[in-house]
Amino acid sequence: MHKEGFYSSGEFAKKANVTVRTIRYYDKQNILKPSYVTDTGVRFYTDSDFTRLQQILLLKYLGFSLDDIKNMTYLRIHFIYSLSLYRIRLHRWSW
Repeated sequence: MHKEGFYSSGEFAKKANVTVRTIRYYDKQNILKPSYVTDTGVRFYTDSDFTRLQQILLLKYLGFSLDDIKNMTYLRIHFIYSLSLYRIRLHRWSW
């Protein structure tokens, strides 16, 4: 089954260069929820979800824990604010 404008978990993972296991883990941990789930549990993601995943991966690369990332992204704290937190963290490490 393919829905217009949606990516299956496999397509989405391939597009983001991560594993399907990572996508499912982020779903289970409420870090990145799919935009649509069928009655049979098939997950579908959108380009908007891809943008969120890129933010998650960037924050992970910058050293934030998944709990921090969950709070910053899932609870809708603005992404720019998240980056400013990283800047503060960098400043503290440099001293």
